[in-house]
Amino acid sequence: MVEFSEDAQAAVNWFEQLEDISLFENELKPTKMRIFMPKLDGHEFDYSGMKDVLFNPLTYYVLSRKSVDEYLEHKQYQQMTQAARRAFKDYARNKGELGELILYVLLEGHLKAPKILSKMSLKTSSQDYIKGCDGVHLLKLDNGRYHLIFGESKLYKNLTAGFRAAFKSINSFLGSGPLKEKKDWEGQLISQHIDDEKLSEKDAVEAIKQVIYPSRRGAEKLKGIKFTRTFGIFIGFEIKVDKEKENLDEDEFETWIKSFVSEQIRGLVGTIQKQIENQKLKGKHFYVYLMPFTDLAKTRRELTKELTS
Repeated sequence: MVEFSEDAQAAVNWFEQLEDISLFENELKPTKMRIFMPKLDGHEFDYSGMKDVLFNPLTYYVLSRKSVDEYLEHKQYQQMTQAARRAFKDYARNKGELGELILYVLLEGHLKAPKILSKMSLKTSSQDYIKGCDGVHLLKLDNGRYHLIFGESKLYKNLTAGFRAAFKSINSFLGSGPLKEKKDWEGQLISQHIDDEKLSEKDAVEAIKQVIYPSRRGAEKLKGIKFTRTFGIFIGFEIKVDKEKENLDEDEFETWIKSFVSEQIRGLVGTIQKQIENQKLKGKHFYVYLMPFTDLAKTRRELTKELTS
């Protein structure tokens, strides 16, 4: 379909992956929440290392594959890096930009779902961008079906509030009336810009265009190709580390904090399930990624600054 970003895969491998936690665990279609944690440096998250591993995939997140290939063809490596950092810096007034980058890394590097559209790649080529979701990815399943994944990222102190905001945004995206007009507008953007990502399966590309922005003339292309609209969610949330835990040695602290993060999430499973039901989203397919941070506001600000300086 398309080569996955090796930098995104390397970034995913740098993070610590905790045990998955399921929503609606005893039902036919449980949703797995994938939990990733920054590596530890002693008793603290290694945000310096995190900055380093996020810096490399930044280029492919910001720029379309077509733009990257053009820079590489002319050996304009420095110009490419500068263009990516400049665009990300211009966009950094949005407090969610770090979450969107991490969501891209996880969907492409972990799920192996290549990006077909992002706010950033549109922002660099025009002064407009996709309004209702934080990018779109495409996943080909083993049975040949495709999942068109609409991204939603949130950075919230409170995990429950982050889920509430994400599900509210998704519900709005799926809405009718003026909200449906927004969804249709996004579909047109995907149809217009999908070729910028240089997917090799041309039949699938044409079919995506027809699924999103159908026409009678192109209906023939849909035969035998099955698509499902799904949602990729990333929520970064804040944890508080008890000062007494700093008396533990490094190995004990690592064991404790992994258990602590998992327990925090498990304790909210019922609340998260209720939010899905309240927003009438039960039965929708979600790819959920979670990540803990300490001092979230400061960390977001400093990581974004270092990625763009």
